[in-house]
Amino acid sequence: MRTAAFLLAAASLLGLPALAAADTVNISNATVRGQQETVLTNAHGMTLYYIARPGPQPCVGASCARIWPPLIAPYGKFTAPASLRGKLSVIRGPFGPQLAYTGHPLYGFIGDSRPGQANGQGLHDPWGVWWMATPAQGTSQARSSGSSW
Repeated sequence: MRTAAFLLAAASLLGLPALAAADTVNISNATVRGQQETVLTNAHGMTLYYIARPGPQPCVGASCARIWPPLIAPYGKFTAPASLRGKLSVIRGPFGPQLAYTGHPLYGFIGDSRPGQANGQGLHDPWGVWWMATPAQGTSQARSSGSSW
């Protein structure tokens, strides 16, 4: 437990305020190109994302975490709705225990300023191509086109 608290404090000192205790995953709606989509969200209702196709640089440093803050489970525990079909797990991430859905690490996006947004959907950047996490994990990929960062 002391390690998790240290990691959260260190992340804050690095200027990564979005790294916080995030031990809850919910199912909610977000607007994507004018359409309502069912997405996974953090405890604050913010859309969660995963890297669909890794880019030339791994998303493990502070520069990536400032834009795509990892969903940290500081004590390795989490809650999720019983209706969530896929497997939610805790993996070893670069900033501590990170939540993953169907094996994909989960991240927030600095470009989402309020619940219900999914501005990171389909973005391409040095770390890869990003997709919003959905309960069906991947069904929105076939319907949405990407955009550049």
